[in-house]
This record gives sequence, C-alpha cells and structure tokens, in this order.
Amino acid sequence: MVQKLIGLCGLHGCGKSYIAKSIKELLGYEILNKRAYLQLLYQRYESDSMNKDWESWYRNFYRERGARNVMHVILDEYFLRNQESRLIVVDAIHNIEEWKFIKDTYHSILVLVSSPQQVRYQRHPKPRCDTAELDHWRVRYGHVNTDVDDFCLFAQAEWAFSGVMPQVLLNQSIHALGQWLK
Repeated sequence: MVQKLIGLCGLHGCGKSYIAKSIKELLGYEILNKRAYLQLLYQRYESDSMNKDWESWYRNFYRERGARNVMHVILDEYFLRNQESRLIVVDAIHNIEEWKFIKDTYHSILVLVSSPQQVRYQRHPKPRCDTAELDHWRVRYGHVNTDVDDFCLFAQAEWAFSGVMPQVLLNQSIHALGQWLK
C-alpha cells in the first residue's frame, strides 16, 4: 500500500510535470500521470466504437462519474499496474473532489506549483487565447466548488514551489519537502 502520496496542483504550464520529475529524481517517488491513465481508460471504454473524441469523452467521464470517483478509478488502475509503488506523486490534481478522495484515502500532501502568467503562456502549446480560457475554466469549474466548506483547491496546499525557481533552489526545496514528510 502507498506510504505517501504527493498531489501537485496548479494552472496549465506552471511546471507541475517538471516538479514531478524532480521529485522522482531526488526523493524516489513514482509519477502517476493522470492524463496518461485517463487516456488508457478512454481507449478501454471507447475501443469498439471510438465515436467520441478524447476531449468530449474526458469531460463526459468526469460529468457522469464525478471527480472523486474518477480519481478512485485512476488510482485503482495505477495500483493494478504498479503494485510495489510506495511513494507516489500525482501529476496533477485539478479538482477539489479529486483531492478530497486522495486526502481521505492516503497519507498525502497537496503541493501548489505556481508560475507567472507570461511564463505559463509561453510553455503551453495552445495559442494564448486558448490558454487564458483554460485558466478561466480551471479556476472557475475545477478548482472552486462553492458547495463545500473547503472550496478552493489551491487553499488546501500545504507546500508550494515556484515553477520558475533556479534548479539549485528547487532541489533544496524538494529535499526540505522530503525531510518535512518524514
């Protein structure tokens, strides 16, 4: 069973995947790439008809099952394939309900990754207007849930990294996180 799970949250292009790779290198955590597991599920559920494009399927999957259940399915699938994993970093948490499932089920910490807008827009492959729309959508629908007391995902973070800090400082911060988690 999992000993520790780190969930990464932040807007598009802030450096979550880079931070996940650095945590893997420095602390020995395995990376659970949520998007990759969702794509595996997409191939499994849509393998016969393939009548839905990826984005439509993805949004419908969340709408029908709810974010908490989707995260449960993703983690179950991950552990079927990686039974020896003890230290996991989830790239990435985009919804308060995903985080609540993880927090309620595993010894875990949510880490916020933040970068300036200009940097994030340069990193993201979509045009600037599309990236701005993603930010708006993510904050309005993914990170905020006014139906619960702890409604903001970012406010649940217990640790934070800058996605633009120099590598030396990032390494020091990751080692400090590792010490804090012990």
